Amino acid sequence: MKYESEKRNELADLLFDKLRDLAEDCKSPLDFRNLTVAFGILVDKCLLSEGKATSRSEITAEDSGAIESLRAMLNVKPQATSSA
Repeated sequence: MKYESEKRNELADLLFDKLRDLAEDCKSPLDFRNLTVAFGILVDKCLLSEGKATSRSEITAEDSGAIESLRAMLNVKPQATSSA
């Protein structure tokens, strides 16, 4: 690989520094948007190269049928509820 881990980290540090410098001089909403997109991509790729999660998923009780679908995928039967 052209850039081994140490060199990639050094380059990422330089890019983070450059983004910080550019953010201080940010004049327009479009400039700010472009900086935040670049920052997000840089963070995502750094996490990815470190083997860390780059996304998050959540299933809530409000998700239509999500719990039942998950149970079916995992082949888990619903727990019986007791009445008092």
